[in-house]
Amino acid sequence: MSTTNAITVEDVRAAIARGDPKRAADLLAAVLRADPDCSWAYVETVDLLHRAGHATGADDFARRGLARLPDDAHLHEQFARLLSEDNELASGEWHFRRALELGGRSASVLAGLALNLTRQGRPAEAEPLYAEADRLAPNDQRTLAYWSKALEVQHDLAGAQRRVLHLGRERMRDWIAQNAQANRRIEISRNARPVLQVRKRVTVSGLLFFHSWRIENTNHARAQ
Repeated sequence: MSTTNAITVEDVRAAIARGDPKRAADLLAAVLRADPDCSWAYVETVDLLHRAGHATGADDFARRGLARLPDDAHLHEQFARLLSEDNELASGEWHFRRALELGGRSASVLAGLALNLTRQGRPAEAEPLYAEADRLAPNDQRTLAYWSKALEVQHDLAGAQRRVLHLGRERMRDWIAQNAQANRRIEISRNARPVLQVRKRVTVSGLLFFHSWRIENTNHARAQ
């Protein structure tokens, strides 16, 4: 086994990727035994517990981490998400705001706080936070989806539709990129046969998505 000083966050994540959470847990325990103030080890341990379905254990470990590292922005953000998932929205809001104070304007924290406020019935306060998060990390699909919902509940259906259409364009670009490699070897000429060959390589789900995306955009254009 690696010496404790040589254990890195990459070692832990590699163990998780291999489907070996016990190894990941052993590595994290070794790190925290050697350095009880190791921030990333607390964050990774909480994530590991949360993914394994140990919600209470994740909450307890997050509290333990914050007791030792009360000024750690990542731990505040992580605990805010756990609290928000448990519907402890006011407490979650406090920890999101504390994360912003300690760590600066992070897109993930801004979007998390915005969703928390939306769930509290305060979408007007959430909207500028979504906008700022989108400026910092453009085209994040979760941000756009939740932002659209915040606009919808304020009866700004046009604004919500713009977010949805933008989200649709981003998904379409992802779909095109995924199919680009399959299509790369096919030369497209003016006759119909190569075009049909390309279409055979495109997934059915991709074609259905393209069709719905095109209809949405056509309907939107007609409504203008």
